[in-house]
Amino acid sequence: MNKYIYFAILCLALMMAGCDKNEAREKINDPTGKFMKTVERGLCQADGSEFTIKGVNLNHWLTPEAYCFEFQNISVSEVDKAFRQLFGDEYMNGWWKRFLENYICDEDFEYLNSIAANTVRLPLTYKLFNDTFYLCDNDPEAGFRFIDYVVRMCREVGLYLILDMHVAPGGQSGAAHIDDSDGYPHLFESQENMDEYCRIWKMIAERYAEEPIILGYELLNEPIDSKYNALYPYLQPTYEKVTAAIREVDSNHIIILGGANFCDDFSMLTDYAFDSKIMLTAHRYHSVDVSKFSDISAQTNLPMYMGEFGHWGGGTDLTAQVVSNIKSRGMGYTYWPFKKMNDWESLLGFAVPEYWESIKEFVLSPRGTTAQLQIALKKVDVEKAKGAMEEYLENCRFRNCFERSAVKDGLQFK
Repeated sequence: MNKYIYFAILCLALMMAGCDKNEAREKINDPTGKFMKTVERGLCQADGSEFTIKGVNLNHWLTPEAYCFEFQNISVSEVDKAFRQLFGDEYMNGWWKRFLENYICDEDFEYLNSIAANTVRLPLTYKLFNDTFYLCDNDPEAGFRFIDYVVRMCREVGLYLILDMHVAPGGQSGAAHIDDSDGYPHLFESQENMDEYCRIWKMIAERYAEEPIILGYELLNEPIDSKYNALYPYLQPTYEKVTAAIREVDSNHIIILGGANFCDDFSMLTDYAFDSKIMLTAHRYHSVDVSKFSDISAQTNLPMYMGEFGHWGGGTDLTAQVVSNIKSRGMGYTYWPFKKMNDWESLLGFAVPEYWESIKEFVLSPRGTTAQLQIALKKVDVEKAKGAMEEYLENCRFRNCFERSAVKDGLQFK
């Protein structure tokens, strides 16, 4: 069956199922308002039943990444700058607003429930919680509105939620396309950035302290690239400091810690006794071997989940293999990416707009001087480019996406 026809039928089925939501959905086990707990190397729900994370990352929504636009690995700030040079501020403010409205919506959550996912990981940026101008405005309440929406949808369809600080003040990774920085992890050497980081996490924790849909707080995404390994000793005290800030207002939620070098190296984390509710997270790309992470879980007697994995370099046949390896070692997982333009290793894909290649060429062209910018602009038909931008907004809606069945089957949610 044509994949677009199949997915249209699926969309219709989801809409029909929505007429009787309470019967159609499997509810998560949280009748008393108690919280998910860590029990040695595992997780337990409110009633004591064992729980294994099986889900996806809501990627490229609140923290867009250049590669998901099919650009090279540059920061989203650089992408936004290029877009504004091409289309102007007024258009881009409106475009980003509509992007945030369209990219993830109710139907995406309905779909995740229909394929038996039980958790979503939500990447966040600190810029949604202060007056930094980000994408379309500088509203410090924006982040809370998005979390409130995701909490509501997770409660409706039966999903747990992991809040992931994907972009921290000053940058935490040393990779601009990941932490929207200048390519250096300034967080760890700047008291101003550290104070803001702790302030934001405390503010989030205070607001959601009594929200049992939230499984845990993932303190940092992919901290400290190995090329900045001189900063490794900063990671343990950073985790302890921000956890202390969170615990001033929230003693309920699990604290989730990732290792350095893209959540791969845990050697600098030597003491986990600073909190009684800790889970570890690792990321695994380009390999199906997860044994080192289950070994760390065994050594620390703490639960470990695979927060990101995927992107097999041209094939999806390894998804089932790595998921089987993860499950056999008693770990949970959230797949990356959930949704992406083009037919490339995401669970949901959508079509590339016509004329997108010209936008890509503009974004990647030299534009550092007035002369360079004028040369780049002359190569683009702005009206056609705007048409492509509008098409992108329409294509990314759930109703226009197609499912990659090889990924869905490989994820083994059911």
